[in-house]
Amino acid sequence: METKSEILKRVFEEFILPESEQPTEINECSFCGKHRDQVNTLVICSSAGICDACVSIAAEIVADYFVEYKQCQK
Repeated sequence: METKSEILKRVFEEFILPESEQPTEINECSFCGKHRDQVNTLVICSSAGICDACVSIAAEIVADYFVEYKQCQK
């Protein structure tokens, strides 16, 4: 069974594009509202952006869910 840190690492590796591949039309996090200049990284898709801090929070939530789900499957 994957640990929480292994799940977080996989989420970051699989879903975060390099900044050079991200479109530049969106300049703020759709979740917390911080501007691109206020965050370390802004991950952008065609209609929304999410900053590294919000990605970390979301990844924690997802990792907690999977750990809890896996425990329930035993």
